[in-house]
Amino acid sequence: MRKNYVWATCLVTIAACAFIAIDAKADDVYYLWSRSGSTSVSSDCKTIHLDSGASARLTVRGAGRLTFSVKGGYAFYYKKDSQSAIDITYNSARSISVDFSGDKDHTIEWYTTANPYLYYQEWGELTSITWKDYTVKYAALVEWNANGGMCESAWSHVKHGSSINALPSANRKGFTFDGWYTKRDGGIKISNAYAVSSDIILYAHWTANKYTITFDANGGEGGTSTSLLYDTTLGSLPEATRYDFDFGGWWTAANGGLEISSSTKVTGEVTYYAHWIDPIPELTGVVTDDMVSEALAGSADSKITSKITTPSLYTEYRQWINSKELSHKAAKASPNAWLSYALDAPALMAKATALASEDVMIESIEPSSVTAGAFDLVVDIADAEIGEGARIAEALGVEGAAELIESAFSSEGLSVTLERTADGKVKAAVTPDGAPPAFFLRMRVK
Repeated sequence: MRKNYVWATCLVTIAACAFIAIDAKADDVYYLWSRSGSTSVSSDCKTIHLDSGASARLTVRGAGRLTFSVKGGYAFYYKKDSQSAIDITYNSARSISVDFSGDKDHTIEWYTTANPYLYYQEWGELTSITWKDYTVKYAALVEWNANGGMCESAWSHVKHGSSINALPSANRKGFTFDGWYTKRDGGIKISNAYAVSSDIILYAHWTANKYTITFDANGGEGGTSTSLLYDTTLGSLPEATRYDFDFGGWWTAANGGLEISSSTKVTGEVTYYAHWIDPIPELTGVVTDDMVSEALAGSADSKITSKITTPSLYTEYRQWINSKELSHKAAKASPNAWLSYALDAPALMAKATALASEDVMIESIEPSSVTAGAFDLVVDIADAEIGEGARIAEALGVEGAAELIESAFSSEGLSVTLERTADGKVKAAVTPDGAPPAFFLRMRVK
């Protein structure tokens, strides 16, 4: 440091070994001080008294001579930088000079021991401290702890017993600064008139901001908004619905983005969007059989997944559903989806349970005996009208038997023609081989 020149700083972030001068004058200089244990400072800040087990430390920078006057009790010491301690003679007043060299930080420490078995009193007193041509007084070290935030100043030095005067500002994402306090939690809020009598740590206190979180139903129903504190979790997420779609969760974008959960943290104002899943989605791009299988997975009617296995068959099925204005969700959930599609009978899709024997009624059979060798069988299926686009042979078949036992029924030996009647029934023209004296017929779903 040049003669008659000091660094005058007030709100500056400094390292632990730097030095600082406040309101610097040629005869009034405050360097980086620290002290611990039971100590006291005179009103003019020039004298420091150390009781048993106390210490004081001074940091200076560069080459120069430090002088000080001391008076101490038994076991009072000082040391320069990291050198061995030098004993200060008991109860004597003397002036000591210490020389430092090199453009770096230097420390000098004064301390007493803490031995309760010593007969003599342990204490020490420092006064008349000078560095080069300047009088060194004690300045308390104020540490500004941003407590999770950021502060424009990490440290300040304040003349012992004086007010802080200028309080640094602080900021923290998601929080509003609530001032400086004497404790990390609780404590006393200080003002710039707060008087500092010793080294102290002051803590920033914060109030979490509230942010509006919007849930956009994105074409559905159930959108809402709420206010939550910064850095808390979203907690329970709202429910949303959309006709004929399955809810696919809340996401950071209307299309794409990232899915959120109840544990997602609040970081500011934000809108989350509902995503929707078409139960029978349109497949685009290069469509594969695997894509078809994935799209139909979960169908209540297993015949759908076994019958519709290629992209072209899937496209035809989906187009049929849309042309009949049927619900995609209902189609996915219907146990009669395949029969409804193959018979072009939308009403069957709405039937909640699988087709049972009582749903298939024989309306007429001609002739009433087998002598003619042929039968015309008209069947009503769950009162549903069979459509003109029906592929009856893909859905239904006829079996016959000369005796009424399950194992005897077979399609072998039968000539069968299936067609739609004018009023939307199924007509089966059946000709069995030969002319058995008794013959039983049944219609089955393939």
